[in-house]
Amino acid sequence: MNNNDDLLKNYIESQKRQREILEETKKRRLKNENFVDPIEDNSKNLIESNKEISIPDHENQNHADKSTSLSQEIKNKRYHAFWEEERKRNNYAKSLERFETLHSQSGLNDWEEFLDHYLIDLYNKRANLTNKEFTDKVLEFYLVFGCEEIESFIDGISHDQIHKYRERYNLSTKESLLIDDFVEKLPCERYTYVLNYFNEVVKDKYSDLIINKNNWSDDYDLDEYDLRIISEAKLALWDNNPRFFSYEWDEFCEYKKEEGIFFDLEEEESPKFENEFDHEKYHQEMLATYLPSGKYYIGDLVNINDIEGDGEEKYWYFQNKNGVFKAKLGTSYVNINTAQGDGFFKDNHGNTHWVDSGSIGCISIKEIELPEKGGFIFDFPEPFNCNYDPTKGIIRFGSLYILTDELMDNGRDPIYFYDENNPYESNHPRNKTCSFIHVNPIIDSNNFNLNSI
Repeated sequence: MNNNDDLLKNYIESQKRQREILEETKKRRLKNENFVDPIEDNSKNLIESNKEISIPDHENQNHADKSTSLSQEIKNKRYHAFWEEERKRNNYAKSLERFETLHSQSGLNDWEEFLDHYLIDLYNKRANLTNKEFTDKVLEFYLVFGCEEIESFIDGISHDQIHKYRERYNLSTKESLLIDDFVEKLPCERYTYVLNYFNEVVKDKYSDLIINKNNWSDDYDLDEYDLRIISEAKLALWDNNPRFFSYEWDEFCEYKKEEGIFFDLEEEESPKFENEFDHEKYHQEMLATYLPSGKYYIGDLVNINDIEGDGEEKYWYFQNKNGVFKAKLGTSYVNINTAQGDGFFKDNHGNTHWVDSGSIGCISIKEIELPEKGGFIFDFPEPFNCNYDPTKGIIRFGSLYILTDELMDNGRDPIYFYDENNPYESNHPRNKTCSFIHVNPIIDSNNFNLNSI
């Protein structure tokens, strides 16, 4: 069994309980020849997906070959993190159990008829929900109904709809093909499948039950979910690196050739690999957010775990990128992509930060269990904010600066950039000392004793 199969073994084992719950529903629905067990189908797709994007072991390859693609060990770690997060967010067994309960209370015998009535009721009451709440419920409906079931009634989504989401998230054709192959369907696509099913099938079938006779319009409102998936897919597949992207695309095309599928794409604009924020509002939010004074872990968040609760699953803090996010206990943390992905990056205190997830974060030590290795602890004497200078590749936390673009390191210039929004600058209105405020390095996390504070 190869590494990918080992990786998926635990995932598939974790679905055993879900299969037990599915069994009764499956017996009832197997009379529909189009029915596909969603768990088995998903596991199959996961295995095939990992097969498609797997790469040879690089231990015996030369340095030039190594520079063209990610190591399998790093890929496996990222695949595992990605699918763990997806499994947490999309608990099929829990949703199915809820829908089964509603079905038993509805008085309707036919499962598909019940689902149609549920969707009608949701549509009729959408004015009572926020767009995010409505979108969430639509995605849960898709999870329970299943893509194969919907596609037995409609032709999927149109070319215009596909083009719309590619433009929405600034994806090239090649990028979208690679990402679709990895995640099957983005949340916005799942939403569109349900929208089309309602407009093309349900409205005609149950017109007398629908209050609003207009077509369901696309007001999808969970862009942050899609952006996270896209960001993590890019990180897992090609690490936001143009060399790795070319390798990944070639591998994808070679695999598809074996299936008799050939791509003859016209030359298109190459994907952008600069450290750009997905939305300017996320950047502005980061500048406007002042983290409280205290001790913070600075480093690759892939190294850390949250403080465990009673059997609760751990947070994957490194998966959120380029913005301000909430940690488990409610404090804010920041995570920012580096200019060059993975590597070793110096800060203005002489430390070297080892990065494996393509990003460096800043999180309160109250939220985490310190790692056995990697990262540094800094004491911030005053509230501070965070920023990134794309022209120099410098990440700034308060008055800590980390240079993440080796091409900008000439060995002479200090690692620094001026930020008028930063309260550690001497002329910032929040800085009552009127002098530059310095952070205090405590010690690297290899030797840090939490009990010593």
